Amino acid sequence: MLLSDAIKYYKICKQADGYSPETLEVYGWAHIHLLSALGDMRVGEITLQQLRSFMLYMREDYTPNRAG
Repeated sequence: MLLSDAIKYYKICKQADGYSPETLEVYGWAHIHLLSALGDMRVGEITLQQLRSFMLYMREDYTPNRAG
């Protein structure tokens, strides 16, 4: 399964679980950045090192692009 498909399924599951639109928006933001960082690769090919590197980047190096 491709990462984009897994993300779509995850969103459907969280909507069914009753997550708020605001929470889903935040998750969607994170998913966009994850897809951008890793590309639309197969989920089974994503390594723990890739995920940890992404998380570290988001925590320490990512600069939000805030309008206004």
